[in-house]
Amino acid sequence: MAGLIPPALLPHRVLVERPGRRTDRYGASVDDWSTSTRAEYPAWIEDQGAELFGRPAPGGYRSSLLVLPPDADLSLSDRITVDGQTYQLARPARLVRTAAGPHHVEAELTNYEGVKRA
Repeated sequence: MAGLIPPALLPHRVLVERPGRRTDRYGASVDDWSTSTRAEYPAWIEDQGAELFGRPAPGGYRSSLLVLPPDADLSLSDRITVDGQTYQLARPARLVRTAAGPHHVEAELTNYEGVKRA
């Protein structure tokens, strides 16, 4: 589906990696990153960092807003990489609609555990 957002407004390239599934030794279904699938999308990313007077706010919670074309497929288990920085979804992504139809996908990202933020 063609997006309504002009390509010039989505200057970043985002890699979305989704794990495959496998059964562990106890019979539970678990993520299998060795069989992950990847998709690349044009995107806009904007830091939504919590700061007070130029310093991190108490609790240090930081997030980013990710805007993707309306046909983007995101899942809570996905790893999202933008410009070498890896993120995870803070909550399910949402499809934003207008009177003309689906417009874009919005997602709130947080840093992936173990990955430092520059």
